[in-house]
Amino acid sequence: RHQDSKEYRYGFQGQEKDDELKGEGNSMNYTFRMHDPRIGRFFALDPLANKFSWNSPFAFSENRIMDGVELEGLEFVNLDKKAFVKRVNDLKQNPLLIDQDKSGTCVLAAVTYLWIKHDKEGFVDTMMKLYDTGKAKYNQFVFHPGDLQDFDPKEDASSHEKKYSADWLILSSIQQTINSQTDQPDYHGKPNEYTANTSITTNYLMRRLLNFSDVKTIKPNEKNTGEFTMSQIDKKYKSGFEIILSFRATAMNKYNNGSPGFTETDGNHAISYLGGLKPAGTDKFGGKMFTFNIQTWGDKTATLTLSENSIRYLLNSYTQGKPKDKNENNKKDEDCP
Repeated sequence: RHQDSKEYRYGFQGQEKDDELKGEGNSMNYTFRMHDPRIGRFFALDPLANKFSWNSPFAFSENRIMDGVELEGLEFVNLDKKAFVKRVNDLKQNPLLIDQDKSGTCVLAAVTYLWIKHDKEGFVDTMMKLYDTGKAKYNQFVFHPGDLQDFDPKEDASSHEKKYSADWLILSSIQQTINSQTDQPDYHGKPNEYTANTSITTNYLMRRLLNFSDVKTIKPNEKNTGEFTMSQIDKKYKSGFEIILSFRATAMNKYNNGSPGFTETDGNHAISYLGGLKPAGTDKFGGKMFTFNIQTWGDKTATLTLSENSIRYLLNSYTQGKPKDKNENNKKDEDCP
């Protein structure tokens, strides 16, 4: 309790009072709509009314006035906020930790790594706004997570375990936005095979989400040696470009020089190139081997070792983009549609 109730602006359930509108204690601000505690009703429709047709769109907490808790309307209610905040801060401290697990969203993880790397505070602010309100905008990318707020990532239908709840929210929200823009159905945390891991998606996110300049997707000339191709990529990386490589997934069998128990045989896999290119001896046929650093699967020290021929035939394409100066970068927009 406060010594003088007129000076204390917060009422039931911690909501802010708008006494200026209807007198002391007669109007509560629930973020998305106003509530009149005198009659136990809201002034406006529930923003999720279309999902709960059996409820009155103006009722408070399904008419459970005494023991009910009224949600703001758009939160991710099934994710523990304390765990979410901890994970977001862990990612802020070490962007390499972003982990798509088995969700099939490696392009999105690679792009998110670059996002955190170049704007930690913008990433954290955007993710907290997305968690708290169910909507956010960063640069030219507006998040449309659809029905993910109601989905429980601990269910069997999800590809992420409980410990990846923040990663799941981040990557699934980006994918859900892409699905909505390409008129694909909601997918409950699963990627759509036509939009998830393509160079088109990489190019689009580098432009719209990251606001990189000079974005271009390049398909290596098959006439060039693997050594030449990687040396060109390394040269661009050292000149300030960020680069996401798209390999046929079989290349990842040499991830961390063939980690025990790891196999990947189907589809494509996107990874962020982190430099460190150097010779790594020869293969059994006498061909040159090369190793370089990458970001993938939340590994802090990931490397990939491939022969020249593997690079030549398994590297589908790479997408490059140059980060803009932060003064040029319109990081986020508070007025989301």
